[in-house]
Amino acid sequence: LPISKASDFQSGSDHSNPCAMVADKPEVVDDPCKDEKTFAQKQDESGLVWSGKFAGGIRADIARRLPWYGSDWVDGFRGGFKTLTASLYMFCACLAPGIAFGAFFDQHSGGTSGVVEYLVTQSVSGIIFAIISGQPLVILRPTGPITVFISQLYTISTSMGVPFLVAQAWTGIFVGTYMIIIAVTDSCAAIRQCSRFTQDMFGFFVSVIFMFLGCSNIVDKFVLKSDRYSAVHQLLLTLCTLYFAFQLVGFSKTRFFSGKVREMVADFAVPLAVVCGTVAANLLTVPVEPLPVPAKFGPTATRSWVVDICPEDSCAMGVGIGAISAIPLVLLFFIDQNVTMLLTQHPDHNLKKGSAFHWNFFILGCFNIIFPMFGCPYVTGSLPHSPQFVKALATVEVVREGGHERSKIVGVC
Repeated sequence: LPISKASDFQSGSDHSNPCAMVADKPEVVDDPCKDEKTFAQKQDESGLVWSGKFAGGIRADIARRLPWYGSDWVDGFRGGFKTLTASLYMFCACLAPGIAFGAFFDQHSGGTSGVVEYLVTQSVSGIIFAIISGQPLVILRPTGPITVFISQLYTISTSMGVPFLVAQAWTGIFVGTYMIIIAVTDSCAAIRQCSRFTQDMFGFFVSVIFMFLGCSNIVDKFVLKSDRYSAVHQLLLTLCTLYFAFQLVGFSKTRFFSGKVREMVADFAVPLAVVCGTVAANLLTVPVEPLPVPAKFGPTATRSWVVDICPEDSCAMGVGIGAISAIPLVLLFFIDQNVTMLLTQHPDHNLKKGSAFHWNFFILGCFNIIFPMFGCPYVTGSLPHSPQFVKALATVEVVREGGHERSKIVGVC
């Protein structure tokens, strides 16, 4: 039997803790505490910890990210052409769903709110968030789940005799307040219990909403508007646009042109397909439904930008609807925003500058108080656009292991 060292029998040594035993034996290769240490380090680096102090997580986020603030701008300019193409790619990728969701809600609400409000929220919040947030790679916009939520809120509020914009404003006030409370109490740290399965399921949920809204729009063409517009031609245009986009996405695998040109065409597959579909629609001689936008910049409905949040006949009811409706909405935002952050900060992306879960959630709380007061929808982190933005800015190398090839991100400009 091996003879124990005398130091092993000294008072204070902990034989029940395998970590302590390994610490005294640096020659041991298999460290049973390695995974535990790595997990703890990851939690500290991401800020997903309970500080026990008021706004402790927010202060830690700012302290972690502030030294890198200047570097964020410098790296963006150093990225040069890659930064430009990634920004243009994300502009096109966000514009299309913003218009689609805005047009859907315009039809659902009878012109109460629509494309203009969606684009105002998306653009203004995106610019401010990129400047002051702790993770400028996260893309903000009114997402599919938000569109579904406000569609149901419109149905409920109008059935109770409360103007939709009043109910939306009060819901925004309450949901923003709840979000701020979550941020200052470090409650975003609870998202560390979220598994990869949960993240993938939420991404699947978002994808289903995209497909459902697209299919329902086509069904409406046949059921509700077939007497005014040619539903068959619009269906053919939709299928051709979809097919063209699928073909262009795989253009990088063809042998046409140079590698950079193929990659560029593949990156802009969807906007190119939409542009071609739009041109084809304008060349048709049959009537197709145009995009519902006002003739000049302004609210979709005939109203002032600022919403009267407390009309005499429905103020109390609007407050009640807002307080209750904000509860499921804040749960949606908690999952949506933080899962978006987790996927953006995924270890495979090789990001080096830390994250800011609590500070970002605080900013979103402020946004969701302010924007609904102008009749604009709520906003949160966007899937899959945020991880796609990281990959568009990334420098990738091909790694060969065991006869298989995989792409590895070596840096993000």
